[in-house]
Amino acid sequence: ALCSDIRQKIVKLDKKEETIIGASSSCLAEARAEMRALQDELREVGKEDEGMVERFCEESERLSSDSIRLAKDLKDTEHEEKFLSYKIKELIGEETYQFEKRLEEDR
Repeated sequence: ALCSDIRQKIVKLDKKEETIIGASSSCLAEARAEMRALQDELREVGKEDEGMVERFCEESERLSSDSIRLAKDLKDTEHEEKFLSYKIKELIGEETYQFEKRLEEDR
C-alpha cells in the first residue's frame, strides 16, 4: 500500500513536471518569437535611420552648394554695383564738365 501510494505520487509529480516543462517550452518559444520580432523591428528602424541620415547629408550638401552659389552671386552683384556706381560717377563728371564748358562758352 505504501509503495503504491509512493508510485502514484511519483506519477503525479512526473505529470506535473511534464506540464511545467511543456509550459516552460511554450513560454520560451513565445519569448524567442517576440525577441525575433523586436530584432526585425529594430533592423527596420535602423534602415529608416540610415535613410534619414542619408537624406540629411544630401540636404546639407545641397544647402551648402546653394549657400556657396548665393555668396558668389552676392559678390558678383556687389562688383556689378560698384562698376555701375563708377560709371554713374563718370557720366555725372562728364555731364558736369560739359555743363561747365557751355557756361564758359556762354560768358
